[in-house]
Amino acid sequence: KEATAIATRTRDALAAKKARGHVLGTPANLTADATERGFAVRQQNARDHLANRQAAQLATLLHATGLTLRAIAQRLNESGYRTRRGKLFHPMGVQRLLTRTEQKPT
Repeated sequence: KEATAIATRTRDALAAKKARGHVLGTPANLTADATERGFAVRQQNARDHLANRQAAQLATLLHATGLTLRAIAQRLNESGYRTRRGKLFHPMGVQRLLTRTEQKPT
């Protein structure tokens, strides 16, 4: 009974919003090309970020000594390094950092 009431209220609210001229649904500018360009910009921002570059250098050195991704993430976090968004490093993030470092154009 409650689910039906919620569905009715939601349907009515969306109809009212549409009547006010608001376009519902996915924006027309959200094309595959725009998504790809946004992804490229985010990748470039990550590469250009000073803290990421410093963390990547340390991660590369630690990886060369044979440390695991988990151990590298732990060492980066203990040393005060954070991701570009201020978060802790995790093994997958370290792997991506190392992959980006290896793919840098020389």
